[in-house]
Amino acid sequence: MHVLDRHLRIVRAIFTTPILGDESPEELVGRRLTDVYDLSDPAGTESMLRTVLDSGVPAR
Repeated sequence: MHVLDRHLRIVRAIFTTPILGDESPEELVGRRLTDVYDLSDPAGTESMLRTVLDSGVPAR
């Protein structure tokens, strides 16, 4: 789980299995989600996340 701020920077990351190699959740804090993950459509993901933040409606 990730908690993001309005600029889509990671504020908090919680995971129980390694998902980014050697990086700990603490090392992700302050970084943009789209910079951390190798997303197939970073612009689309960012657009979806901004819509959720603006509307408060969960993504489906």
